[in-house]
Amino acid sequence: LGAKRSSVGMGTAPDIWNVIMTAMVRVLPREWWRSETFSKGLARFSEPMVWVTDKFVGETHCIRADVVSARGARATAVQ
Repeated sequence: LGAKRSSVGMGTAPDIWNVIMTAMVRVLPREWWRSETFSKGLARFSEPMVWVTDKFVGETHCIRADVVSARGARATAVQ
């Protein structure tokens, strides 16, 4: 896509999911995170736990992605 660099940040409530994700990012190889198979497997594995937790405490989330092209153009998306 011609991206020179990119970064993605996310935050959730309750904060436990932020703590778990931060720990996983520090421990697991970066190549795993680039794998669609790993990402889908992680989503399937965690969905029941997230669903149960959200029923008791509610949920909110936000994600932000910043991309800089090789030519210096910048784009930001927030959800």
